[in-house]
Parts: sequence; structure tokens; C-alpha cells
Amino acid sequence: MRVIRMKKAALLLREGKYSVSEVMFIVSFSNTGYFSKCFQKAFGMTPTEFRKGIK
Repeated sequence: MRVIRMKKAALLLREGKYSVSEVMFIVSFSNTGYFSKCFQKAFGMTPTEFRKGIK
């Protein structure tokens, strides 16, 4: 289930419409640190790094 949420988060970040914190809430995470840790484990970079790499 977490893998699906991480993929959704990556798609939302790629769109560039939402901030990292908005994406975190959209995919049902309430803890920023935990979201970042899970995202980094899934993609090898933090959500912020992922977002910056796209632009």
C-alpha cells in the first residue's frame, strides 16, 4: 500500500502544482519526517530533491 502512495506522491510532485507538504497530506501522511524517509527509501532522494530535479 505504501508503494502506491509513494508512486502517487511522485506523480503529484512531477506535476508541480502542489508543494511537498500538500502532496504529503494528499497521499495520507501526517508526519513530514516519516513521509520524507519513506520517499527517500523508494526513490533514493528526498521529495524536495525530486521536485527540484524535475524543474
